[in-house]
Amino acid sequence: MNWLVYSLLANLIFVGLEYTYRAKVFSSYWHSLPIMFPMMLAANYMLFHLYRYSPSFLMGWAVLSFGNAVCRLATNWFLGEPISWVILWGIVTMLSGMFIIKLGS
Repeated sequence: MNWLVYSLLANLIFVGLEYTYRAKVFSSYWHSLPIMFPMMLAANYMLFHLYRYSPSFLMGWAVLSFGNAVCRLATNWFLGEPISWVILWGIVTMLSGMFIIKLGS
């Protein structure tokens, strides 16, 4: 499987975990473990393969981070939480930093 697919799958799993935590689906952390632990293992499996097969560590990190920012915006929207200028500025800053790091490598 292509490393980009591993990145996409890892991000989808991360978003699923974060959405479940933020939506308060479970009453406590311990009640969530039987469902969340396999998802955590799957996400780490995807990360392992993402970094193993990406052309470089920085490329894998940049693609994963960009996808994560987009997915987290979607999660924020689905939860009905407001998206402020501070959040958008943080994402722009993060993406700019990734671009600058990639230019330097």
